[in-house]
Amino acid sequence: MTRKLSLDLGLLVAILISIFAIYPLLAHDGLPNTADGPVHLMRQVELNQAWQDGIIYPRWAADLAYGYGMPLFHYAPPLLYHVTQLFHMTGMELDTAMKSTIIFMIILCSVGMYLFGRDMFSPQVGLLTSAVYLYAPYRLREIYIQGNYGQFCGLSFYPLIFWSFYNLIRTQQWRYICFGALSLTGLLLSHNISFMLFVPLFGGYVILLLILKKENRIKSFLLIILTGLFGLGLSAFFWLPAFGERNFIRLAGITQGFFDFRHNFITFSELIALPQALDLSAINPYYPSSLGIAQITFFILAMLVFSYVVIVKLMSDAPVDVHGETKLALSLQLLTPIFFLMALIFYSFMTLPQSQWLWENIPLVSLTEFPWRMLGPAIFCVAVLAGATAHVVGQVFCHASQVSCLRYMGFAILFTLAVNGVYLVPAQFITWGTPTLAQAISYEVQSGAIGTTSTGEFLPKWADHYPTAEILLPDYTSGRLPTKLDPASLPDGSTATMLTNTAHETQIAIDSPQPFLATFRTLYWLGWKVLVNEQPIDNINITKPDGLIQAPLPSGKYIVTLRLTNTPIRHLANIISWGTLLLFVVTIFYLSDGYVLRKPHKPVRYRNMTYSVFPTKEAIWIAGLLIITFIISRSFVDWFQVKSPLDHVYKAQYPLQADFGDEMRLLAFDQSRTELTSHDTFPVTLYWRSLQNLTTNYRIFVHLDAPNGQTYMVADVENPADIPTSHLPSGMYLRHPFNIDIPTNMPPIRYEINVGVYHPNTWERLPLTACETCSLGKDKLTISYMWILPDSAIKKSQILHLLNYRFGKSITLHGYDLSSHGDSYRFTLYWQTESILKKNYTVFIHAIDTNGQITAQFDNPPLHGLYPTTAWLPNIMIADSHTIAINESVTHLMIGLYNESGRLAILDGQGHKITDDAIGVDVVGKWRY
Repeated sequence: MTRKLSLDLGLLVAILISIFAIYPLLAHDGLPNTADGPVHLMRQVELNQAWQDGIIYPRWAADLAYGYGMPLFHYAPPLLYHVTQLFHMTGMELDTAMKSTIIFMIILCSVGMYLFGRDMFSPQVGLLTSAVYLYAPYRLREIYIQGNYGQFCGLSFYPLIFWSFYNLIRTQQWRYICFGALSLTGLLLSHNISFMLFVPLFGGYVILLLILKKENRIKSFLLIILTGLFGLGLSAFFWLPAFGERNFIRLAGITQGFFDFRHNFITFSELIALPQALDLSAINPYYPSSLGIAQITFFILAMLVFSYVVIVKLMSDAPVDVHGETKLALSLQLLTPIFFLMALIFYSFMTLPQSQWLWENIPLVSLTEFPWRMLGPAIFCVAVLAGATAHVVGQVFCHASQVSCLRYMGFAILFTLAVNGVYLVPAQFITWGTPTLAQAISYEVQSGAIGTTSTGEFLPKWADHYPTAEILLPDYTSGRLPTKLDPASLPDGSTATMLTNTAHETQIAIDSPQPFLATFRTLYWLGWKVLVNEQPIDNINITKPDGLIQAPLPSGKYIVTLRLTNTPIRHLANIISWGTLLLFVVTIFYLSDGYVLRKPHKPVRYRNMTYSVFPTKEAIWIAGLLIITFIISRSFVDWFQVKSPLDHVYKAQYPLQADFGDEMRLLAFDQSRTELTSHDTFPVTLYWRSLQNLTTNYRIFVHLDAPNGQTYMVADVENPADIPTSHLPSGMYLRHPFNIDIPTNMPPIRYEINVGVYHPNTWERLPLTACETCSLGKDKLTISYMWILPDSAIKKSQILHLLNYRFGKSITLHGYDLSSHGDSYRFTLYWQTESILKKNYTVFIHAIDTNGQITAQFDNPPLHGLYPTTAWLPNIMIADSHTIAINESVTHLMIGLYNESGRLAILDGQGHKITDDAIGVDVVGKWRY
């Protein structure tokens, strides 16, 4: 007997909810001007060429890495690129096709979360969970600012996987085996890290469902295993070789330098940041990595509501609640929101620097690179909590009419949309069309992202020296096949003619009067074979340090072929995926014929009413509310926009204007802290504007320099904010945030923060040509100061000889230490000032003998010039050590401070003036041992 299927209008409303996120994509040509979007587009160019050559799933990107090739598609999850190619086949330009993929994933995200919320709670609550999951700052940031679209795709599959397995355990229907396997496959083919972060959350939830299930646990467990194996098997063609051959690429780079997770934590204030308007004058406006105000609101409501349920319902004397459910049933229902609440707290905590010890001890988690990626599963947890809260409110607290409860649900959805409205007005789009291979290589050159990777992480490990673009780019620019055989390796009188160059094969016609050692302009990787007239050559060499393929070739006329063949693990992975696909189809066909024990779907309750689909009237009401809201919101777009005037930065802390040559202008900077200790991280943000269309990708440096000019710390950035300077439009500014790790053992003094710009090839610094507060002609600009504090504050109890003298109006000498060091003595003075000093003073130490004569004199600025008095930080005790050499005739030392105006007046602890403005310190018996 078959069950009649009804159209769930809630699915259409869920699609309608997503229109707020989709509309900016539809309203502009091209793609959002994101950090990673162009990278993914250039990869599409290479895949597009492979498809034109008849290779549907290439493992090698023949034209990337400046034409030398790399195994990009072997390691980069393929779903984003292949779905885009399907759209491109309809006639769309490549950028429009990729935008279509993004739109498809937005809808998938909204619909999937609706389905999960609908079946867990109710159709009405499902719409709320959909809005909360989609309209989180982190999700919108991926679409319009970051552009990591593979990650966005991965997160879009989270709700579908949970929905599928939730229903599989609950109903054991075959369709959920199908949905679960396909959605799990989608995640595995979308983003590796999203899958890694997903596993513990998903695994814990499945275990919880099995615990709560009262019957057929073993069968449910077996179906879960079967579905999971289907998902793993269907995607094995990708993940199995990528994991098994991970040691043959330069993968270590993704956890070093900028990609070290230690540099990328967010602060708690950013985690709970309020929405703020995006400055449309910025190429990359500030966009906080926040949970979102709506999400935080629902988190707080969840805490309040479930605390009420626990305290009032479970701890009351009443055996049942108002709906006749026992305390045991109610407590079991609470396990699900409690699970997601604990998961939310954990994932949120993992974004903060306080979790560093966990990052350092949990295996593989360092591969995540950016702790803010934990917001992906965290926001999913918030969405479920929002649904659970709304469900409980409807069941327990809402005693009004159904229409009244529905109205509250609509307002909750509108609230979620409204507080994130500032993130839905992007205006920066770039029209790419369908780039050529030459443009893809040019992008590699301009961005410095060789092979469209951040650190060259997908380059074969044998390439110790990366290739350059000058060799093959002219061939691509002119439309010729790239010259893959190095002419320098050809003997005199030989000719080589390129025949083909595809993702898996290169053919060259050779005519040589003698044998020779051929060098091919292709990077070596596992699986490459060299064949002469289809006969393999066994002794292939790998050049050092370039990592190119080299092989001995005979004399005569023949065709030499470079062919990428499958390794055993690639063969195995392909067999597993094809075999799984066959088994999957057979199993679904078998199960769909009625051989699984199925129980009719039990609709979930919503305020004592049952629905299996969204009620028509309610769907029309919410759809109308959304349409009206969308139309009205178009009139208030300007409310959510900020556009700074030229050479100004919205809400920058410290405005300035300093020109480096005629190339770059520093407009402002932010500095949140001025006092740090060793091991601290120093955040600073610089705001740049290019003064003309640049052709050079300049590097930026930030130095911490001591007052004597010595540089103690260097931070050097190739592309500020991951955007090459050659990509900067002159009319907009670039926000360049980065963190500086304070090295250990830095002297606890004040440092200048110096900024400069230099050419990456010549190392020549650009001079300051315009600056209101600095000397022109210098090659660096002092923008601010910072103090390194002692690891532990100096206490008076640590001082051997306490004193209490007042120098001038604000300097206090608290005491001194004197110790022997070989033939000399270390004399340490402990100073402190109550306010910033306007003048520099020199410390004088006079050694006085028994006759009252000066036998030695030691004059030095504090810390030998490293810490002049004008740099002293108020209310921090300073240990000022001086090395002195004195003989046994010395009875005491005279100490004071002076400058060009004379000695600084001294008062003792009772306020009496000290004669000659010098303190006498008796040293007899204190330093003789």
